[in-house]
Amino acid sequence: MYKVVGIVKNGIKVEFYKGNEEIIFQTEEEAEQFIEDAQRDNVFPENYKLIVKKTGI
Repeated sequence: MYKVVGIVKNGIKVEFYKGNEEIIFQTEEEAEQFIEDAQRDNVFPENYKLIVKKTGI
């Protein structure tokens, strides 16, 4: 399982939740698609670097 983590330029890490539950993806490809969609739709500020991270689940 995978999650998307946002890293702000000063090193702060941001994790994403929906309805008080962390957004988790079954595959790395789904997480990468989330990033692509967010970048295309300009959802996050430019100072966010979005990465895919494997969870411990």
